[in-house]
Amino acid sequence: MNTRRIATSATMLGMAALLAAAGTQGAQATVAKTLNFTNALDTLAPIDVAPAGPSAGDSFYVYSHVVSGDVSGNTAASCTVVSTLDPGVKQCEVDFLTTRGTITTRGLTDNAGTLVQLVITGGTGAFAGAFGDGTLTPTPTGSTVTLRVTR
Repeated sequence: MNTRRIATSATMLGMAALLAAAGTQGAQATVAKTLNFTNALDTLAPIDVAPAGPSAGDSFYVYSHVVSGDVSGNTAASCTVVSTLDPGVKQCEVDFLTTRGTITTRGLTDNAGTLVQLVITGGTGAFAGAFGDGTLTPTPTGSTVTLRVTR
């Protein structure tokens, strides 16, 4: 009987130690970093689906390269109009292909296209397991980007 109690107690203590260690490792793994950079536009390809003019389903594709800032690499984006009701809504997927890994994002903007609010959905390489948020602001020659990356 005593042997059974000792074994049960030892098992419970072992499980508690594992849970405590797992909780500590998760807390230590969180690292936040803000990345700021500027892109120059290489390609802009709009697609106008019927009916002519702004309508749901219209989309555009963008490819650009980083010209200054905290990362080196390229940006690929696609946005689709999901509503033309004032002010309208575009849903965008933006991937940042850096020399240290990829950061994937999704976001929404109005049809004026003044600012895309981004949520980081993941990453690869140095950004594996990334989450966070950011903004992409279009400019006449490309965009400025701020990403708050946590991993």
